Amino acid sequence: MTNQEPSLYHLRKRLLNFIAPWSVLLLALSFFLYDYLLDNKLSPLQETASGSLNSAYETMARNFGDLATDIRFLAHNKAIRNATPDSKQGAEALLQDFSEASGIYDQVRWLGPDGKELVRVETFGSQAIRIPEEQLQEKSKRYYFISGMALNPEEIYFSPLDLNIEHGAIQTPHNPVLRAVSPIHTDHGEHNGVIVLNYKANLMLQALRNLHLPSSLRLHLLNSDGYWLLSNHPKDEWGFMFKRSNLRFGVRHPEGWDRIINTNYGTFTDDDGLWLFTTFSPTSNHSKDDQYWKLVVNVEPTAISAIQREALASTLGLIITLWVILFFAFIRIARADALKDTLNAQLSARSGELEHANTLLQESLDNLMRTQDELVRAEKLSSLGMMVAGVAHELNTPLGASLVTLSSMQRQAVELKEAFARGLRRSDMNDYFARFEQGAGIILSNLNRSAQLVHSFKQLATDRAGAERRVFSLRGLIEDMLLTTWLRIHKREHQLVTDIDPDLELDSYPGALSQVLENLVNNAMKHAFQDMPQGRVWLSAQRRNDQIAEIEVRDNGAGIPPEILPKVFDPFFTTKRNQGGTGLGLHLTHQLVTNVLGGTINISSAIGHGCVVKIELPLHAPATEERDVEQKEEEKEADTGTRDASITY
Repeated sequence: MTNQEPSLYHLRKRLLNFIAPWSVLLLALSFFLYDYLLDNKLSPLQETASGSLNSAYETMARNFGDLATDIRFLAHNKAIRNATPDSKQGAEALLQDFSEASGIYDQVRWLGPDGKELVRVETFGSQAIRIPEEQLQEKSKRYYFISGMALNPEEIYFSPLDLNIEHGAIQTPHNPVLRAVSPIHTDHGEHNGVIVLNYKANLMLQALRNLHLPSSLRLHLLNSDGYWLLSNHPKDEWGFMFKRSNLRFGVRHPEGWDRIINTNYGTFTDDDGLWLFTTFSPTSNHSKDDQYWKLVVNVEPTAISAIQREALASTLGLIITLWVILFFAFIRIARADALKDTLNAQLSARSGELEHANTLLQESLDNLMRTQDELVRAEKLSSLGMMVAGVAHELNTPLGASLVTLSSMQRQAVELKEAFARGLRRSDMNDYFARFEQGAGIILSNLNRSAQLVHSFKQLATDRAGAERRVFSLRGLIEDMLLTTWLRIHKREHQLVTDIDPDLELDSYPGALSQVLENLVNNAMKHAFQDMPQGRVWLSAQRRNDQIAEIEVRDNGAGIPPEILPKVFDPFFTTKRNQGGTGLGLHLTHQLVTNVLGGTINISSAIGHGCVVKIELPLHAPATEERDVEQKEEEKEADTGTRDASITY
C-alpha cells in the first residue's frame, strides 16, 4: 500500500501537468472558434453591408473621374509649359476653357516657382472667371505648393480632403476641396511652377449622402487621421479644421481604429456592432505620397446580438466536448509516461558512469595542456639561460684584459715606490705616468664595453622576463639582441646581414619580439646550412604603411621539404628529436606573433633555394587584458650613434 501511494501521487501530478496547458490552449481555441462561427453566421449581414460599401466606393470613383488625366493634360500642354509671367495669354485661355468644360473644379491655378499665383480661374455656377492680376495671392507657404514643388516630372500630389481657405480663413459656407498638384517643366527641362486643381469635393460627399442604405446601416468617410469627413452626425465632420482632436473615430472606437488603419479592408465586431471598411485612393502608383480615405459601414449592434449568442452557445458545446475527450486521452498518456520514467532512471545511471569517464578524460587533457605550457615556459627560460651564458662569455674578454692591465699597473706602482726609496729620477716618473695613462685607457675601454653588454642584457632580460608594453626602436632592439646572443648562435663560416629602417618605432612588446627574432635567426643558423660550407641569413624590417611593419628573415640554405612545411608551427613537431629538439621553438614563435604582438607570420620555402619567414606587425599592438594591465612610460635612450642602414656581423 505504501508503494502504491507515491505512484498515484505522481500519476495525478503528471495528469495535472498535461491538462493545465491543454486547458489554456482550449481556452484560446474557444476565442478563435467563437470568432470563426460568428463570422460565418454574420455572412448575410456582411453581404448586405459589403454591397453598400461597394456602392459608396464606386460613387467616389465616379466623382473623382479622370482627375489624374486632367492634370497631366494641363501640365504637358505647351501653352503652360512655355508660358512666362510676361507672356501667359495662352495659359489663361487654356485654363479658362478647361474649367468651363469640366465643371467639377472650383479653382484651376498656375503657380510660379516662387509660389505666386500667375493664373487663377474660379468657377461660379457654370461660368469660369479669370481672377484679375491684383487679386492673385501668395501661396508659397501652403502645404500643397511645397509638396508639389518637390515632385519629379510625371508625379502627382493629391492633397488631403479639407475645407477651402481663402485669405487665411476657412471659406464660408464650407467648401470641401481636394487639390491635385503636378509640376510644370519647360521644353528645356526648367521648372516652371505647378498646376493646381481644386476639385469640388462637395459633389462627391453629396452623392454619398444620397445613397439608399438600409436603416440598420450607417456610412462614414474618414481621413487618414481618423477625422470624420462624412457622418450621420454633421457636427462630427471636419474636426481637424477646427482643432477638435476629440472628433476622431479612434477616440470613440480605439480598438476598431487600430484595425482600420493597419489594413486596407476588412471586418470586425465590437460593442457597437459589425464594422466593414475599405480604403479609397484617387489614384494608384501615381505618386510616392498617395492620399487615402477610409470608407466605413456600421451595422447596428441589435441586429447581431442574437447571432452572437448562438455562436457562443455552439462554441461552448464544442469546447466542453473536446475537453472531455482530451481528459481520458491524458489518463492513458500519463500511465505510459510513468513507465518511461522508470526506463529514464536506468538510463540516467548509465549516463552518470559515462560522465565520470568523461571527467577523467578531461582531467587527463588538462594535465596534458599544463605539461605543454610548462614545456613552453621551459623553452623560454632555456633561451634566457643560453643568453646569459653568451653574455658571460662575452664579458670574460674585456674583464680579463682589465685584470691583466691592473696587475701590470700594480707592479709598476711597486717599482715606483722602490724608485722613491733609492732616489727617483725624472725619466722614471715620466715613464710611469705614460704607462699609467695607457693602462687606464685600456681599462676604461674594456669597462665601457662591459657596461654596454650589461645594459643590453638588462634590457633584454627585463623585456623577456616581463610582458611590459612600451615604445621602442626596432633597430635598437635587434642590435641589443645580437650584441648579447650573436656569439652564442653564430657559426664562424656563416654571416648575418641586417637591413633595419633606423626610424621604425613600435608601440608593442619588445620582450616577445626579441624572443621571436632570436628564435628565427637561431633556427636558420642551426638547420638551414647543414652540409653547406658557407651560408647567409638576412634580417630586414621596413614600414609598409602607417599601420603595419614588415619583418623578413631569409636564408640561402637547403630549404624545407614541402611535406614538412605545413607542420613547422605545430607544437612538439621537430625533425631533431634525437638531437635534443623539443618542437616548441617555432610554435612559441607563432603564438607570440599572433597572440601577443597581434600580427601574422608566414613561411615559404623551396628545396635548394632557402627559406623566407615574413612577419607583419601592427605599429601599435592591440591592447589585451592579460598583458596591457598598466601602460608604463619609460624615457627612451637617445641613439646618437651613426649607424649604417646595412650592418654585417
